[in-house]
Amino acid sequence: MNPSSVNPRMLADVDRRLSLAFGGLIFGLMVLVLIAGGLYLRGVMEREEDKLSTLVTQVLANAVSRVSFSGKYHARLLLEEIRAAQPSILYLRLVDPQGTVLAHSNPAYNDSQLDAAALAAARTVFTDAVPRTVRHLVLDGEPLREVSLPYRGGYDDAIVGVIQVGLSERERNEAIADGVLYILLLVFFLMLLGIVATRRISAALAGPVRRQLLLAASVFDASREGILITDREQRILRVNAAFTRLTGYTEAELLGMTPKLLQSGHHDPEFYTALWRDLKRHGQWQGEVLDRRRDGQIIPVLLSISVVKDAGGDVLHYVALHTDISRIKESEARLEYQARHDHLTGLANRLMLHLRLEHALSRARRENTHLALLMLDLDRFKDVNDSFGHLMGDALLRQVAERLIGRVRSADTVSRLGGDEFTVLLENIENPAEAARVADDLIRELSEPFCLPNGNEVVVGATVGIAIYPEHGASEEALLQGADAALYQAKSEGRGRYRFFSDALTQAARERIELEARLRRAVAQGELLLHFQPQYDIVSGALVGAEALVRWQSPEEGLVPPGRFIPVAEQSGLIEAIGDWVLAETCRQGQRWNQAGLPALTLAVNVSSRQFQRSDFVDRLANILEETGFPSQRLELELTESTLMEHGAQVLETLGRLRALGIRIAIDDFGTGYSSLAYLKRLPIDVLKIDKSFVDDIPRLSDDMEITATIIAMAHALRLKVLAEGVETHAQLDFLRERGCDFYQGFLMSRPLPVDAFTRLLDRQRVS
Repeated sequence: MNPSSVNPRMLADVDRRLSLAFGGLIFGLMVLVLIAGGLYLRGVMEREEDKLSTLVTQVLANAVSRVSFSGKYHARLLLEEIRAAQPSILYLRLVDPQGTVLAHSNPAYNDSQLDAAALAAARTVFTDAVPRTVRHLVLDGEPLREVSLPYRGGYDDAIVGVIQVGLSERERNEAIADGVLYILLLVFFLMLLGIVATRRISAALAGPVRRQLLLAASVFDASREGILITDREQRILRVNAAFTRLTGYTEAELLGMTPKLLQSGHHDPEFYTALWRDLKRHGQWQGEVLDRRRDGQIIPVLLSISVVKDAGGDVLHYVALHTDISRIKESEARLEYQARHDHLTGLANRLMLHLRLEHALSRARRENTHLALLMLDLDRFKDVNDSFGHLMGDALLRQVAERLIGRVRSADTVSRLGGDEFTVLLENIENPAEAARVADDLIRELSEPFCLPNGNEVVVGATVGIAIYPEHGASEEALLQGADAALYQAKSEGRGRYRFFSDALTQAARERIELEARLRRAVAQGELLLHFQPQYDIVSGALVGAEALVRWQSPEEGLVPPGRFIPVAEQSGLIEAIGDWVLAETCRQGQRWNQAGLPALTLAVNVSSRQFQRSDFVDRLANILEETGFPSQRLELELTESTLMEHGAQVLETLGRLRALGIRIAIDDFGTGYSSLAYLKRLPIDVLKIDKSFVDDIPRLSDDMEITATIIAMAHALRLKVLAEGVETHAQLDFLRERGCDFYQGFLMSRPLPVDAFTRLLDRQRVS
């Protein structure tokens, strides 16, 4: 029976069959009881009739005894009267020992001889063998019963004759037939009553079972898991609709087959041996298997097998539940992919790099080969991200990833560690020169223009650091540190190039880490101090201002030059805290000089890009001015070209708020960046500072002289003041004076001075 055909109608049919079975049983029992009762009744009736016959015969004998044996005439009349009075008596006769009928109820038979059968019955009585005999016969088509009784007479009561009475059995048979009919009607009624009672009892007793069967059938049919039932020989007996959908086989194709039909070949014989061993030991098994659908597709399935046994412990069936876990496996694979890949570019992430690098190192040790780890950083990604937004920055990163993948072998691993930092793992390389060729190729590839989705074309470039196994390290950590140190060195040398790792770079990296820790302590413990470099009017030679420069007085090393700790501060983020301290300390010192009556000066402070980008920068600066009392008109903030060019509308807003406070703005190191003059003229700035690199070669290089003269002329055209940095010779000063430069600073007049020395310089200025 197909499980899918199990329904309430079938269960109702089962109930009807159950009721009929119970009814049939009751009917059989009733028939047996009635047959036995009928036989018993017949026996009773025969005994009663025998009693009646005996009684009638005795009465007849007594009556006949009153007539002398010689009076046959009177006997014959008496028999005729009795026969007429008793319709059930067909005949009466008196027979002598010789078988002659002395008297008969039918006169025609008087003095006749008995037939052989009647004579035999009479002689049995004459011999006194039995008290009476009963003989059944048919007379003229009518069944009758003949009773033969002895007739006794004389003083010795000897048997002198036999009285034979013929009794009709028609009425008796008709009575029995009527009784049987009544019995059959009774049996039929009892059968109906039994069926009705049985149905009600079945409904009452089998109701829970019936509901369970309905529930089981519904679960079997509606289950989304495939269910398979086999016999003890593993021949498939039943499957549900979900199983056929899962495997692609029809029910007809599966019935009679074994589950081996589904084996995919992905499991070895030991797997199935262990499965059957556990199944026999525990009666159940559960695990993941790979099945093969009818179309050949391999599907992952969670298989649960249970053994069904009878009361004696013998196996009857195996029931297997097949759950399709394809989506679960796909979800797991997707999660695993996401855990090991960068969501933006699809490249391997740090975790995947760790796994691949571990495997590559193990293989390189085993096969005695080389591998290279390239760490790559985009040179101007931040400019693109800030100028066009994060969406365009993300689009650029995806294009970079595509170019990187397209330029390396399929066996190599390209990963993104975060931001604009990528790595390339090159396995089984012949020599370091091969890694250098790849690095150079990647740098050229990433130097080509990128077209962003918004239509803008940008050029970013890249810098690469390289670490080789085993020359530069034998562990994952050592190679990562080495590649990072080499990258840092390449960037410090001007970007757009690659560098190999060396022990010197490792030492430099360790020193940077140590220096950062000491610098954090220096900020917290007040080891920083200010020096001021005087700024002079180029025409009058008067002291008009000073640039505040931070210095670090280390207890271990003494005065640490800014070239050592400022880059570390910028990389670590300490530059913000240091910048806030410099601003506050400069304003406090300037106010002290004002209160001391020293000449009023403009004090210039360098502001880092990170510090300027803070949303609360202007508010913090306003609080500093308010707390110190230093006039805002005497404070000048020096910003680099790149800082002003990176942030567009935000820069204009911030500069506007600073100008509203009365603070002066200067562009530091002008000429080294890529300022747009059209943009520059929109900025509310006051001073351009010519970078020292242009002043150094005056008057030796004409190019620098022309650039410097152009900057001065352009600034004056924009109604800006010009200050030249790094003036160290009189020839440089004369050239600047001739070209109309407004101010200068440099070692020609004074090095940066501590506060006490600069105070004395101011005091001399006041006196003069």
